Amino acid sequence: MTSEKDVNKKIVAKQRIAKWDNIKFFLIFFVVLGHFINKTVPNKYVFNLRNMERCVFIIYTFHMPAFIFISGLFAKKTIDNKRYDRIGSYLRLYFVMCFIRFAAKFFVYGKGGFSLFNESGVPWYALAMFFMFLIMVFLRPYNKVEVIIGTIVLGMVIGYDGSLGDYLALPRVLTFLPFFVLGYYFDSKKFLEFIEKTHVKIASAIILIGYVAFVHVKIKPLFFMYRYFLKGKKTYADTFTEKIVGSSMTNYGWLYRLIYYIVVFIIVVAFFSIIPNVRIPFITTLGGRTLSVFAVHYVFIIILMEGARWDKVFAGMKHQKLALLLVMGLSLAVQLLLSIKPLANLFNVIMSAPNADKK
Repeated sequence: MTSEKDVNKKIVAKQRIAKWDNIKFFLIFFVVLGHFINKTVPNKYVFNLRNMERCVFIIYTFHMPAFIFISGLFAKKTIDNKRYDRIGSYLRLYFVMCFIRFAAKFFVYGKGGFSLFNESGVPWYALAMFFMFLIMVFLRPYNKVEVIIGTIVLGMVIGYDGSLGDYLALPRVLTFLPFFVLGYYFDSKKFLEFIEKTHVKIASAIILIGYVAFVHVKIKPLFFMYRYFLKGKKTYADTFTEKIVGSSMTNYGWLYRLIYYIVVFIIVVAFFSIIPNVRIPFITTLGGRTLSVFAVHYVFIIILMEGARWDKVFAGMKHQKLALLLVMGLSLAVQLLLSIKPLANLFNVIMSAPNADKK
């Protein structure tokens, strides 16, 4: 006999839109891959590693803005109903991730650091979600246009403030906040209808191919250093250093950030558009289990790349195209391992709201 709980699960599964789960599958793969590559390539341009450098630059262009936009797109009920219990779950996730990272560091090095208020590592995203939801609850009563413009302007000028550092990940929160705000204000059904149009898909494919070709040609020492700009956690002064492009560029950081918002939003929409809106065996199901991958994958980065020093192995390979394929395969293997249902269910419990059944 089928229980009421099982029936409810089946109803929820039918209500899920395959496109968003497909998108999340690829986005979380890019998250894992980006972190593996980041540990492989140095902090300066190396010609022999240009394929990995191209790959990580493209990934960091859009993967976090895309995730944040989707979070905003489906945040309406939580924000409109002021579900602080659900919002608080992100803070719980943040502390869990900090503990997991501490444990991994202790396993590898025999010691582990911890900072409660300064966050620059992977847990920053959980902390950012906590703050973005709270900020949007506060901003919701205000005029939509004013909120959008205001958060964009704030994101443009925050790059001049060097006093924040990594404090509560605030520079990144405020830099990426406009994507969350736009997601919140977008109508998910109308947006889906728009990106599913044939002419939009064709234009999106052209845009993405053009961008990949552009990065392929322009990935030079000066250009590659701009990847720090994409992470949103450095000031313009730290990004546009005199050694790289000249300190005078710092004065125009706000303009580069505005251009960044426009270009990245177009790329994010294009990426969404080309992903199929049909159930894809294996991909769609695992796309609904991204939380556990996000929360635990960095353990493998620490153990394999910092502990076992696989980063040196990949960087030292003669055939770098093969090295990139191996890193991609490793990233996919980690994603699959961490997508198992028991682990996914565990993190669903961690993110569960205590008052869920009362509302």
